[in-house]
Amino acid sequence: MTSPLDVAKTTLEQKKQFAESLRILLEEAKNINMDKMLVTKVDNLKYTSYVGAVSFKQFASIGKFAHTLSWFTDKRIKNKLGEEFAVIRDDGDIKNEDLITQRPIKYPRQVNMVDYLLRYEENDAKFPPITAVVLDSEAMDRENKKFYNADGKATRHTISFTPLDAKGDIGFLDLSDDFVVYALDGQHRLLAFRGLVDLWDSPDKKLKSKNNEGVPVAREDKIVDLDDYGFDNELILQNILNQKVVVEFIPGVFKGETFEQSIQRVRSHFIDYNDKSEKLKKQDISAIDDRDPFNVFAKAANTSSNFLSKKEIFSSVKSQPSKGSTFLITLVNLRKLASIVLIDKVNNSKNNWYDNKLKAKPKVFKEEKDKYMTLFLGLFDAVSNLNDIKSYLETPKVAGTKALNFRSLSYHRKEWTGTIKEEDGSIVENNKGHVLFTTVGMEALAYAYKNLAVGTLDDEENSGKLTKEEFAKRLKKFETSGANFNFENDKNSEVSVGLRHISLPQSIFYGVLLNPSTERMEVKDNHTKLAGDLLTYILGDGDFENKEKLQQELTLKRTVRDFYFDWDGKTVKIEEDGEKIRNPIKLPPRI
Repeated sequence: MTSPLDVAKTTLEQKKQFAESLRILLEEAKNINMDKMLVTKVDNLKYTSYVGAVSFKQFASIGKFAHTLSWFTDKRIKNKLGEEFAVIRDDGDIKNEDLITQRPIKYPRQVNMVDYLLRYEENDAKFPPITAVVLDSEAMDRENKKFYNADGKATRHTISFTPLDAKGDIGFLDLSDDFVVYALDGQHRLLAFRGLVDLWDSPDKKLKSKNNEGVPVAREDKIVDLDDYGFDNELILQNILNQKVVVEFIPGVFKGETFEQSIQRVRSHFIDYNDKSEKLKKQDISAIDDRDPFNVFAKAANTSSNFLSKKEIFSSVKSQPSKGSTFLITLVNLRKLASIVLIDKVNNSKNNWYDNKLKAKPKVFKEEKDKYMTLFLGLFDAVSNLNDIKSYLETPKVAGTKALNFRSLSYHRKEWTGTIKEEDGSIVENNKGHVLFTTVGMEALAYAYKNLAVGTLDDEENSGKLTKEEFAKRLKKFETSGANFNFENDKNSEVSVGLRHISLPQSIFYGVLLNPSTERMEVKDNHTKLAGDLLTYILGDGDFENKEKLQQELTLKRTVRDFYFDWDGKTVKIEEDGEKIRNPIKLPPRI
């Protein structure tokens, strides 16, 4: 009599034999026709698709860009640069003759993406799935009577699938030359795969950048050279080419569809993938991207600083503070401040955190991180020590009016009464127009901090630099005595406040960070860098390079028509000497 144990052993052995037999059959089936790929059939709501894994090299060979699909190229338009865009229309969704265009391939991105793949270990690289449309020549001809019946409906799918099981859930997909595969979602991933193949085929193992038309350009700073990567190059490259990406294959035409219906469906798919999907917000990217060193510094600063951890100071859910916000800084702002203060440190690091040549993602950095974090936090130590910031934190707020008090501009109109009535009817008194309650104001201060304090960690960089503590002391002195105007006390007072009332001509930030015509903040980097240079001059000591250049730029920024505002708020007629101003504004007193 057979024991239950013997039965179990027999059953287990049979399953092993079955699995081995199945493996052999699958291998033999693939060997018979190398164009066959094992896939899983997926019924998703109204449509059927087929999901499988394709090597980077294989997809580079079989995949084509969707913008070359004739269904997207029945009409083309040109932009101002003369670039052509294929126009697609979804008449069910598009109104008023709006156009949705298939985004052109951004060929200059190729070297960056190839570099990203070559550094896949340090970057924790992973490519998301690709969605592809499969067509054949017969289906793309609407007059083809073999494919479309008398009613104009397709007689078959444009995908050839051979099931292996009774339910038809698993089987082989035919990827022979009879079928054409278009990357509907994942065109730039295809571009990266082709770049890897081009690098492999290149005699010197170099990949040149391409211009917008896809033509290689001779730029030494935009070349991937396999010799630069320090590993068994060709072996690693071959291994990467053999890596696989998940691809969802969708029939370009389903059985029973008309030619017009299939076009509209494919175009709708494209719109769903590229237009209607919710993109990650800047604050979300900053929160999850640990490969960017400045994101790492920003998040670490937020968690390690008592000042930045206060809800009145920091918000992690917003990208930028608005006029009515009850906080000063967001994670996006903090990342920008970290990049200003530490960019040179990161780029020049002996540990090679960051490849500035190709803007590659950084390697993991450990030992120096705390050292530079201490330097970065010194900026916020200086800010938290300011009287106005302390007042802001200590004074109870009512519906955000405290922040609004500092953020609202103080106007210099003759009818000024000391109050501003907001749209909601609320009254904000004694508006301070504080520069550090603007994102560009904080960035300008970061530039000054970088110029004056960033070198204190390295002995060779100490010359002409301040300690973090000295920088904080001078900034606080500027807060109370750095300008010649205090609106709160008296319009004609000589008692000065340096960081407030930026909309007044007496402010050093007037015209530099605030546009006198629009009364809006200037957001371009050249304005914030200029304000940073001005603060560097005021807070620093010793020689200051390019004083004359600073005077000329300040004068131009504070110019309205043919006169500029001096530091007393008075207008001065400009005297020109060719391209130069003969009577530029004097630089303000230094602390």
